[in-house]
Amino acid sequence: MKKGKMNSNVVSFPGMYDRTVEKGRVALEANDYETAMNLFSLAHAQNPEDEYVAFCLMFALDGVNEPEQAIELFEDYFKNHEIEDFEMVMFYLNMLFECRKYQDIQRFIQTLRFTRRIPKDYQFELEQFESLNQKLTVDREMIRPTETMTVEKIEEVLLSESNPMKFSIISELGTANIRQFMEPIKTFLVSENHPTLKSMLFSLLIDQQIDEQITIVQLGEELTLNPKESIAFENHDFRNELLNGINDLFENTHPGIFEEAINVIDTHLLLLFPIELNHVEDWIVAYEFYLKQAYGIPTKRILTVGEQEKLIRIKSLDEIPSVFE
Repeated sequence: MKKGKMNSNVVSFPGMYDRTVEKGRVALEANDYETAMNLFSLAHAQNPEDEYVAFCLMFALDGVNEPEQAIELFEDYFKNHEIEDFEMVMFYLNMLFECRKYQDIQRFIQTLRFTRRIPKDYQFELEQFESLNQKLTVDREMIRPTETMTVEKIEEVLLSESNPMKFSIISELGTANIRQFMEPIKTFLVSENHPTLKSMLFSLLIDQQIDEQITIVQLGEELTLNPKESIAFENHDFRNELLNGINDLFENTHPGIFEEAINVIDTHLLLLFPIELNHVEDWIVAYEFYLKQAYGIPTKRILTVGEQEKLIRIKSLDEIPSVFE
């Protein structure tokens, strides 16, 4: 877990931080949640970057029946940090479940899939959790637009040239009956820019089984597809074959590169989705060349024309602005 810098605004004697954390750990193991909460609160104030301390404080807060505070703590931490221990994420989801925040669970899982990599060991567990949550969530057909989820608000946010709420609104759409917002969604999908946000929206259309022809302009390509007949991004055979191919190349020689490659490839594929990709063998070779170049690993491979085309396209994806721009 991450160990961040100490907060210079909090006075601390040498070694006190480590002693406080250790005392908190002992209290937590003894189920003395109130003592643990007080100790980890002190430690968190000194070093708000420390993931271990934040996680332990969440656990202690839940132990003293303050799950709402624990939820707030996680959400503040999650905004600015890449979570290393995915158990922290699962604990947060369980607290949301405990508080019956079923729509928040669905929204968070949707956000997680598009902004953070889910470790292989947790993918099945997350799917099971999501399945159970969906059974308990109010049927989407019965969900009414909230004050922020009116057709007019969706249209205003999606169709504006620049609006920082786009990502937030699209995440919220995952918990609503998306059919009532189809007109502004269709207009947004054929607009320029925001390829990742359009991928997210099209994925929501797949998730809600929208059964009509939808046109989407993605990176200059115009496609007309029926979401109900389309395959979700994370289940696509092309993605799985590509990742398996890269894993075979780097697993034994450079395992750390493969972990980074997953993030890079998923980011690129999201920019392209739902464009149909083929010749996966060329993409595997192109990504091998691209990753070795990035890490300064010599390669004597001479690319074919098809592989060179894929490499050029991969490098062009790096120049596309962030998903939120």
